[in-house]
Amino acid sequence: MRWYWLAFGCLVAVLIGNAWVSDDALITLRYALNTSHGFGAVFEWGERVQGYTHPLWFLILTGMAAIHGPLALYAQLLLGPFLVGISAIVWRRMYPQSGALPWC
Repeated sequence: MRWYWLAFGCLVAVLIGNAWVSDDALITLRYALNTSHGFGAVFEWGERVQGYTHPLWFLILTGMAAIHGPLALYAQLLLGPFLVGISAIVWRRMYPQSGALPWC
């Protein structure tokens, strides 16, 4: 069982080392920063165009932007628990009779 945790640690290290932010994510981060600074949900000040495609993630990042830290890092750290939660939901729906999650 120890090899499982070693493999998991190596996977996390590789993912963090090779993490990058796509242009779509940067657009959402820019909207979140402008909103948190009081300019509204805009990419550039004065333009009133909706440029984000995921309002819930945008609102979560807008709340995180109030912390005044590296927003791209916060977004990447938030995705981990969301991924685990969504994986658990999908597993429970696919295998309702199993009772336990595969990583428990």
